[in-house]
Amino acid sequence: MGTLLSVDFFTVPTVLFKVLFVFVVMAHHRRRVVHVNVTETPTAQWTAQQLVEAFPWDTAPRYLLRDRDRDAVYRAVFSSQVRS
Repeated sequence: MGTLLSVDFFTVPTVLFKVLFVFVVMAHHRRRVVHVNVTETPTAQWTAQQLVEAFPWDTAPRYLLRDRDRDAVYRAVFSSQVRS
């Protein structure tokens, strides 16, 4: 059985009342953060690039959990990157 990971966003308000989006990749078997990055404007391209950075070369997980129905940032670009 492969490693189970999940990807998700959460928001953080700043002192200047901006909202930052935090992208997190977590490994469930060890409950550890695999990758984290922050942006003011998450796009599908930016999110797909985070997968490349989180899993360089051939280290991609076999299973990846995400909430594709609620997160608009998970569009075709991101889904294509996940499949490849």
